[in-house]
Amino acid sequence: MDTPEPVIVEKSRWIEAPPDRVWAVLTQPRLIRRWMEVEPSLDDEAPLDLGRRLAWCDASGTPYLVGRVIVCEARHRLVLELADASWPRPAAPGEVTYGFTISEHRHGVRVDFRLGDLAIDADALTWRDAYVAS
Repeated sequence: MDTPEPVIVEKSRWIEAPPDRVWAVLTQPRLIRRWMEVEPSLDDEAPLDLGRRLAWCDASGTPYLVGRVIVCEARHRLVLELADASWPRPAAPGEVTYGFTISEHRHGVRVDFRLGDLAIDADALTWRDAYVAS
């Protein structure tokens, strides 16, 4: 059952690195595997781009969460639309997203992260708390 209020996680971090390097870390599969706690399954090693599908699978190889890149603005913005097999209904287009925005500044970049709205997920508050703590 959906929670009555939106459940959204937003975080920002300053990183002393050029935007190209930050973009590579967010979009290249070999680098994604170094920072993403649960690794997605990808068909190849090509960088993420518009329409690309990622799947998070259980021990038997069955996807339980699927993401699709819906925004890919090089060196600036990456957004995945998410769909989870456990949700009580299919998410509306753009309802649940996982995204990053990169803003270049004099001494590096600011990376803004947004996950939500998770209200569709019965474990929304648990997910929110886990992301806030990370």
